[in-house]
Amino acid sequence: MRESENETYSLISRLNAWFLNRGTHTYNKLTHRFKKELFSGLSGSVLEIGAGTGANFDYYPENLDLWMLEPSPYMRDYLHEKAVEVEQDVHIISGYAEEIPCQDNKFDAVVTTLVLCTVNDVEQSLSEIYRVLKPGGVFHFIEHVAASEQSWLRTLQNGITPFWKIMADGCHPNRETGEWIRKSGFMDIKLERINVSIPVVSPHIIGSAFKPE
Repeated sequence: MRESENETYSLISRLNAWFLNRGTHTYNKLTHRFKKELFSGLSGSVLEIGAGTGANFDYYPENLDLWMLEPSPYMRDYLHEKAVEVEQDVHIISGYAEEIPCQDNKFDAVVTTLVLCTVNDVEQSLSEIYRVLKPGGVFHFIEHVAASEQSWLRTLQNGITPFWKIMADGCHPNRETGEWIRKSGFMDIKLERINVSIPVVSPHIIGSAFKPE
């Protein structure tokens, strides 16, 4: 990649980090009920993948062994600031979902929110989540997904994806994330479709899946 292209992508990543940090409050208002319910039963050691700017800090119970994985240095800057602000003891690490730098069977739970839309390899990312979970561990997720086939929104998502990926750090608005989760090897998958009042990416899934004991 040429130096000018590197500078462009660096600027986009900086802007995305700033935008997400500013937009956290609004998104949390729209999804508050779902996040509160999803995170309420967490305990033990928990890994959040793609922790971004710390949008989920307010939803984690106290006394967790909390780990946060985030590849973007610009996101991690906000993440460190938020951790200090909320006085949360957290391990912040750099890395990608496709190659989580943690040992096998380490975590009681793994969390993703608006992450699997951005990864380069969904299947590998889910395989890594499965690997680092303890037997009996739970994977919690809130992800925006593709609209129904043949709908006008799906047509829009398909058309806008090439531009959207560039401007939103690799995000795919038309990704069938729920189908990837269903065939990933997890058991007792609970998956609910909801709509969140956000243009283009309003269809969401929320749920949990367990690693067999």
